[in-house]
Amino acid sequence: MYKTLAIALALASGTVLSADNISSLTHPQTATSAQYLIPTVTPQVASDAVTQQHALIVDVRETNEVTAAHIPGAINIPLSQLKQRLTELDNYKNSEIITQCRTGGRSAEALKILTASGFTNVKNLEGGILAWEKAGLKTEKKCC
Repeated sequence: MYKTLAIALALASGTVLSADNISSLTHPQTATSAQYLIPTVTPQVASDAVTQQHALIVDVRETNEVTAAHIPGAINIPLSQLKQRLTELDNYKNSEIITQCRTGGRSAEALKILTASGFTNVKNLEGGILAWEKAGLKTEKKCC
């Protein structure tokens, strides 16, 4: 029904239609999906930001994942606890924060939470710790 209506309106206005713009007419983006563009940084850029600009990496993986390998100096706050532990990051509200997880999905969600909570300079580590390791950057293992 919506597709037929969208096509009829487009034809009445003289708009040329393709499959892509029919889809956008019948399935418009919601404010929530369009509201957040996820700024990302590559592992090398993140490493440089930590070294040169004292950026903070927030590792949002669960504690058991962090023991296997973590980025030196990263703060571990699991995504499941982030909203309750935001006050731990209050001193970094205007500092560069890089969110990180295993591959980049959970850390993108963490970025949304931080941004919505007033953090002004948050980026997501592209590819997570797997990309960090693949780039040959240093990780540490927690013992015991």
